[in-house]
Amino acid sequence: AETNIVIFTLADGIDTQRFLQHLKNSDVYALSLGRQLVRFVFHLDVSAAQVEALMTSLRKFHPA
Repeated sequence: AETNIVIFTLADGIDTQRFLQHLKNSDVYALSLGRQLVRFVFHLDVSAAQVEALMTSLRKFHPA
């Protein structure tokens, strides 16, 4: 089945709110679904450039 929702668990020791704030600073928005659980919803018309911007933001995140 196809979906536009991605849910994943952050590694132990990663502060969820700090992670979400890092993404928000890059204009990437996600939600916390509880301890260490993060949800992304992708719009139908998301572009390759937008996905690359997300990947760049994820690569730049460094847990404290």
